[in-house]
Amino acid sequence: MNERKKSRFFIGSQFVGNGEREGQVTYIHYTREYEDRERSKFKRRVAFIAHMLLPGYFSTTIIQWMLALMGTSLEEFFSRPFFIKWLSFPVMPPVGSGGEPVWVDFYLIPALATDFMPKVRDGTAYQWCEAVALHAIAEAERDGVELWIGWGAGTKNATGHGQLFLERNSHLVNSDSVYTTHGDGGTVSLAVAALGQAAVPNGLCGAIIGANGAIGDALARFVPQQFQPRKWVLVGRPDKPGENDRRVRLDVLRQQVEIWLAMCGHQVSVLVHQDKSTACLEHNTKIVVVATTAGDMELLPDEVQPGALVVDLTTPSACSPSHDWSGRTVITAGCGQFTNPAVLPCGFGEIGGRQVTNVGAAVFEAGGNMVIWGCTAETIVNAMFSHREHIAGPTVDVMVDVPRVIQGFRTLKIQPQPPVSCGHVLRWEDLRGPGATPRTYTSFLLVNSVHAPAA
Repeated sequence: MNERKKSRFFIGSQFVGNGEREGQVTYIHYTREYEDRERSKFKRRVAFIAHMLLPGYFSTTIIQWMLALMGTSLEEFFSRPFFIKWLSFPVMPPVGSGGEPVWVDFYLIPALATDFMPKVRDGTAYQWCEAVALHAIAEAERDGVELWIGWGAGTKNATGHGQLFLERNSHLVNSDSVYTTHGDGGTVSLAVAALGQAAVPNGLCGAIIGANGAIGDALARFVPQQFQPRKWVLVGRPDKPGENDRRVRLDVLRQQVEIWLAMCGHQVSVLVHQDKSTACLEHNTKIVVVATTAGDMELLPDEVQPGALVVDLTTPSACSPSHDWSGRTVITAGCGQFTNPAVLPCGFGEIGGRQVTNVGAAVFEAGGNMVIWGCTAETIVNAMFSHREHIAGPTVDVMVDVPRVIQGFRTLKIQPQPPVSCGHVLRWEDLRGPGATPRTYTSFLLVNSVHAPAA
């Protein structure tokens, strides 16, 4: 993009507008001068919907600052539920990519994960999520633009990974202007790329914690094809007394993974386990991928072998930096870094007259420049490259969606986020063995070879 085109985006002043009622939830509008002027020019729009994460996260600090500018706070949310547009910014396709410009509205429900997740169970959180989505749809219809909705963090749980939302708004299923995604294919794609950057060697023992979830299920199938562990442990939650549904699901997944690996010609011992506190220790796993429900499980250092690499994909993180992880390396993964400045001419927009380039997707401020959550990035890719369908329900299509999303990330030059370990930025080289280089991923299941982007 040339300089003249870059300059047409202006970071300007802002003020708080009047609230609008969306059912039992109020939308508090925060006007940005550049948004009012430029947003209407874009024919494709993303509405990404999420909630706050945990106290101490850099994203939480930014959001609290914005709420203060708007004259409100977290404490007011439960007496008067509301949502805001946290970020608003354009994403431009690279020249010759075949993509179309997209405007991204990142909506936020200002409830911390510890407050949001209990409301998932009683259905209240669904009402909040639906109100945000219906507001975004009404705006898109008013403006005559196509809309791609993405669900983030615990909003996936609240909406049944988007399936419940479509069941209750069935007129959208065959819509020719509104499409939805849970975005888990983006997280899976970036997790695979991160493992490639770490040059995980063949022959180790590995584990996936959260194997019964959408992301865990996909990685349980995909990862062992690539780094061919000697042993691959699928870890799920224990069943309730007198039940065995979760165990049955794990056994079915194990059988499916074994079939896939046999088709690839790989000899891997695939096991199942239902106690995350002992699974990694019993099987001496040196690679541990954590893909559990947002904010619903914590992995402790003494549950992992010394010398292990722990790849934490959860939002909020399941591996608290408040614990002593000495002798083990925990990296935050599942997010992507925009490395082509022309794609984000305004960064992630502005708050209080300041351009935002770090939204805390890396948990800490360190390592978070131009980093966004994988599910957000996938929603952007879907809109930019015309993927007009709903991706809903607790599954990820590793044969179709993951290769498609990886290709989109490659086109936009979205790389796996820099490795951050408990607030300290590492180099990928620090995680590789002597002389190791990034792994190249290929699979007969993929139409194209999948390469880990260069560091």
